[in-house]
Amino acid sequence: MMETYTVTEEGRLIRHTQGYVKDASCPGEFSTLAPRDIDLEFHGDIVLTGYQNNTQADYVLRFTHGTLEWIEPIESLSEEQQDIAMTRSLSG
Repeated sequence: MMETYTVTEEGRLIRHTQGYVKDASCPGEFSTLAPRDIDLEFHGDIVLTGYQNNTQADYVLRFTHGTLEWIEPIESLSEEQQDIAMTRSLSG
């Protein structure tokens, strides 16, 4: 499932999704699908893979209590840190 995420200027990880909301014309009914943004309050590491000029680049993003602490190219981390990031990652 492809999902869309954003890291805000404040360093918060937001998941963009859709959810049903109450339809004012039908009390008690949830019938309208609307966009929703959810602050994941994520704590841990996420590994992101991107491509630029046909070259793959992997980065680790460290979140502490919901706020981005740092972003580093994965190859700049020790082998042990890379293993930990890959096993604990949201995408790993």
